Amino acid sequence: MTSDIKNSPSRPLVDNGEAARNSVRSSLDGAANAVRPAFSHMSERAHDALDAATEQVERVGSRLRDDGRALWDAPETALKAVRVQVRDRPMAMLGAAVALGFIASWLMNRR
Repeated sequence: MTSDIKNSPSRPLVDNGEAARNSVRSSLDGAANAVRPAFSHMSERAHDALDAATEQVERVGSRLRDDGRALWDAPETALKAVRVQVRDRPMAMLGAAVALGFIASWLMNRR
């Protein structure tokens, strides 16, 4: 029975079908091999861009965190500076407070 299939008139069609399939497979493999370097290069570039964006976001986040801490600590820092000035120059600070009071009073009564 097997020898009947090998010798049948449809055998050239089967051989041609296999040849066509092998030809298509070979063409697809060739196309994949041709595209692979470009695809690899694009993938590397995408990873590089993602790494650069990640670094930039981390730098901005770190700076915002540091600036936020400085802003949060600003009132305490200013209060410490005023305490030092009052301790070191009490009369000058008293004079500045009186002058500031007169200026504030004058501005409020100007209306």
